[in-house]
Amino acid sequence: MDKSQSTRFLNAFCRIEDELRRRAGGTTRDSFAFLVDYLSKSQPAIAHYRDDLKEYGELRNAIVHKRIGEQAIAEPHPEVVLQIEFIADALSSPPQLESRFLKKVTACSIDDPVKAVIASMARGSFNQVPAYRDGCLIGLLSADVITHWLGDCFQHRVDLGDNTTVGDVLKFCRHHDFAVMSRNATVFDALHLLEGGYRKGRRIKAIIITESGDVDGSPIGIVTTLDLPELYSLVNPAPVAPLKRRK
Repeated sequence: MDKSQSTRFLNAFCRIEDELRRRAGGTTRDSFAFLVDYLSKSQPAIAHYRDDLKEYGELRNAIVHKRIGEQAIAEPHPEVVLQIEFIADALSSPPQLESRFLKKVTACSIDDPVKAVIASMARGSFNQVPAYRDGCLIGLLSADVITHWLGDCFQHRVDLGDNTTVGDVLKFCRHHDFAVMSRNATVFDALHLLEGGYRKGRRIKAIIITESGDVDGSPIGIVTTLDLPELYSLVNPAPVAPLKRRK
C-alpha cells in the first residue's frame, strides 16, 4: 500500500497539534479533541475549523491505532491530505487583512454636506463611507442609513436642502454597525466579527482598517459584507468544496 498520503496527513496533523499546544500554553497533555473544543471558545481560527479538526483527529487515530494485520484500516484521500495541509498552513501563518484589503478609503466629516457625499458614493459605486469628527471615527454613512433618512423626510415632508450634513443623517443609524481592526488582524478575526454580528442580531456592515486598530487612526483599508466570498476563499481549502458553514 502506498503510504505517502498517510505520511503527509500525519505530518500535517502533527503541525496542527503542535500549534494547538503552543496556543494552549505549550505544556498541556490534554487530548487533541479537548484542545480543539477549548481553544474554539476564544480563538476564531480554531473555531472556524473546529468540526474538520475533530474529524481529522478521528482519522488520525484510525491510521495510527487501528490495523488489519500490518496495515492501517484507513488511508486518507488525496483531497483530504491537501485540505489538512492547507489548514495547517493557515493556522501556522494566518492570512492578515493587510494581504488583500488595504486600499484608498473615501471618508467624510460629519460636517460635510450629505448630498456631496452621496454623489461621491454614486460615482465610486460604494455604499459605505466612514464618518469622522475631529479625526475620530464616529459612524458609518451607509445606504441603509440614507434610506431611513429619506423615508423620514418624505413622511414628514421635510426639505432635503443643501444644508443637511452627514451628522444629521447619521442620527438615523439604528445601531453601531461598524468595527475597527488593525492591518495585522487576521481574516479569521474579520469573519468571526461579521458572522457573529449576524448571529447576535447586530449586523456589522464594514470593518475599517487602521494601522493599529484605533478609531482615531487614518483609514488604510476597508472590509464589507460584499467581501465575504473573498474572505472565505482565503481560509477555506481550494481543492475541495468549501467547508460547511459553522454554527
